[in-house]
Amino acid sequence: VTQKFIPKPFSSQIKIGANVSEFNRYAIQYHGIRLNEKLQSGETRKVVVSFRDINNPRTVLLDDVYYKIWIDEGGHTQVDVHDWTKMDKTNENSFILDTSYLIPREYFLQIKSKVNNEELLYKDVIKFEIVSQK
Repeated sequence: VTQKFIPKPFSSQIKIGANVSEFNRYAIQYHGIRLNEKLQSGETRKVVVSFRDINNPRTVLLDDVYYKIWIDEGGHTQVDVHDWTKMDKTNENSFILDTSYLIPREYFLQIKSKVNNEELLYKDVIKFEIVSQK
């Protein structure tokens, strides 16, 4: 048996796994709480986070979505109230913000997700304030 072997050019390499240049990019949106909103102590809110594909006008439901809540102590120190906590995933990415255990002061909320081993971080921090009931 005689066979012919023709090498392929270097530019047509074999690729195993996903092509990094083909990863989707997402815009992160949230609702259920507004920036700089003042919440009454004891109030509960459902915060929903949506990821919109930049290339296609559709909302995507992701598996690994996290939120973190902290307070700022003088600009240099962050005290975590909730470290990165995974959000519920049903037909939306969401979590319940229960303010009954939060003392009246200013809090910060940040959102992130992991997609294809890449961490997507919502770059704008969501600031809100807890005020005591009158």
